[in-house]
Amino acid sequence: ARQRGIYLSIDLYTARTFSDVKKPKWSFYFQPEFRKRLLDDIIRDLLNHRNVYTGMKWKHDPALAFLNFINEGSLSMQYQRASKELREQADREFRIFAGQRKWKISKRNRNERMEQWLRHIAEEAYAQTAQRLREEGVRIPFCDQNFRDTASLALSRRLYDYVDSHYYWGHPTFLGERPWQPPYMVYPGSSIPAGGAINSMFRVRLLGKPFALTEWNHCFPNPRGGEGPFLVGAYSALQNFSALAQFTAADRANGLDGSGAIGPFDGAVNPILRLGMRAGAFLFLRGDVAESEIEIPLYQPEEYWKYPGFQNSAAPNTVGLIAKTGLVFQPEPAGC
Repeated sequence: ARQRGIYLSIDLYTARTFSDVKKPKWSFYFQPEFRKRLLDDIIRDLLNHRNVYTGMKWKHDPALAFLNFINEGSLSMQYQRASKELREQADREFRIFAGQRKWKISKRNRNERMEQWLRHIAEEAYAQTAQRLREEGVRIPFCDQNFRDTASLALSRRLYDYVDSHYYWGHPTFLGERPWQPPYMVYPGSSIPAGGAINSMFRVRLLGKPFALTEWNHCFPNPRGGEGPFLVGAYSALQNFSALAQFTAADRANGLDGSGAIGPFDGAVNPILRLGMRAGAFLFLRGDVAESEIEIPLYQPEEYWKYPGFQNSAAPNTVGLIAKTGLVFQPEPAGC
C-alpha cells in the first residue's frame, strides 16, 4: 500500500457490537476490564496480524499511519447524550471524586468541575491504553477524542501524538423514526459566507503537533457541495495540515457500483465530488497553495474557565483564513 502512496487511519473502536456491552464507547472509559478486553482483541487479531505480502505485522507497517482510540468518543458529548441511568452513575462517581479533592461544587462551577473530572477519566484511559500498546511494540502515532472543539478537550490533546477531528457542512438531519435512514434534510446553502466550514477546525489544531482531518464532507444533495474539496484542499495547504480523509467512498456496498442512490456522504458515485477531490488533491498534495509564511498563535489560558468569553471567541475562525494558526497554551500570569 505504501508503495502506491496509500496510508491508513484506523480506530480501536468505531461501531462494533458486543452481546454483553450496550455502550462500548462509554465502557471503554469507565470500565477498565472492558478496555482490557477490547485491547486484547485488537492486539491479537489486528495489530499482530502479519501481512502475507510484506511479511510485516500491522503494528510495524508504516502504511498504518494513524491510530485513534475511540471514534467520536469525546466524553463531554457522551455524558450529554447518556441515558438517565448512566448519567446518574457518572454523577455519583463525580461527587466522590470532588469530595476527595475537597472541591466545593455550586451551580456556578459545576459544569467546569464536571469537565475537569471527565478530562481526568479520559486522560487516564488514554495513558493506560497508550502504555499497553507501546509495550506491545506498536509505534504508530496515537490520538483520542476526535470530535468537538472545547477548551477542555484542547488540554487533553496535549498528551496525544497528533490531533484528529471531524467536520461536516450540511450534515443530514434525519426526519423519520429511525436515524441514518431516509427521510432526511440537508442544508442547501454555500459554506463560503461561513468561512468555508473548515475554519471551525482552526481552533482544534495545536501548533507544534500534526493535525489530521479524518472525516469531512459537504454533504449531498447540497447543490453547492462541490465547493468543499476546493476549500478543504486550499486551507489545509495554507495551514500545513498533515492528513485529509474524506468520509466516505461509500457507506454501503451498492454505493460503490452505482446501483443504489447517492447517499449524503458517498464519493465514489458522485461525479461532482470526485472531480472536486482531484482539484483539492492538487491544492493540498502538489502544493498549488503554499503553506502560510505567517503564523499567528492563539493563546489559550490553562484555567480557561476563568475567562467566560474565551470559548465563544470567533477570532480563531477568522485568523486562519489568512495565516497559519492554532492553539498555544499560556500559563496563568503571575499575580492573577
